Amino acid sequence: MPVVETARLTLLSDKEYYGAYGQYMSVSLLKKFAEDPLGFDDYMLNRKENERPTDALVMGQATHLAIMEGWEDFDREYVVTDDLVNPRTGKTYGRETQKFQSICESLEVNPWRALSTYDVSSIKAMDDAVRGDLEASVAISGCTKIERAIRGKLHGVPFQGKLDGCDDNGSIVDLKTMRPDSTVIEQIYNYRYTMTVCNFTQCCQIDNITCRVTDRLTKNCFCVFINQWFDS
Repeated sequence: MPVVETARLTLLSDKEYYGAYGQYMSVSLLKKFAEDPLGFDDYMLNRKENERPTDALVMGQATHLAIMEGWEDFDREYVVTDDLVNPRTGKTYGRETQKFQSICESLEVNPWRALSTYDVSSIKAMDDAVRGDLEASVAISGCTKIERAIRGKLHGVPFQGKLDGCDDNGSIVDLKTMRPDSTVIEQIYNYRYTMTVCNFTQCCQIDNITCRVTDRLTKNCFCVFINQWFDS
């Protein structure tokens, strides 16, 4: 049996992609399994009940949208308000705090789509960092397919994943947001990014990978280019 039986880009809505979550293996599920093999079945049974927006997840999604698709799409998707800024710290209230939740309720805003002006300033700084790096900027600007799913079989197991972007030649761009208090190497290993790259290289049959740290001062964003995918 070949390592990869079929692997094709496809355009899926979030509902279609996440609705089939349990039917396909993915990088995120592999990470969950690696963290707790004995508790994996229980996680799959109860994951929808336990899913809540986290600061890292919301900020990552918002940053990807702004950088990969543009600020017009960002403005249509997110509600930005000063009310979510803690006057004592000058930073955003914790997303899981009662204060954050009550503000979202009063504004009738989905917590997944609520950002503070402090959040947006951080996202703009990351956008500037990426645009200021020539190689990263060219790679992202060349993407003609954004947020595409890849589906196929990996070692006989149905597999799906999402690509941030790819161009007409089949090169993949993967954008990663980082905690400002950690290094790139710490991020790669703490979040098992090596597992993500392994699955990219297996599914897409590629071995040429370039990593660009686009903001060396604050260490809050890096961009990975993977060239070339066998089927564009």
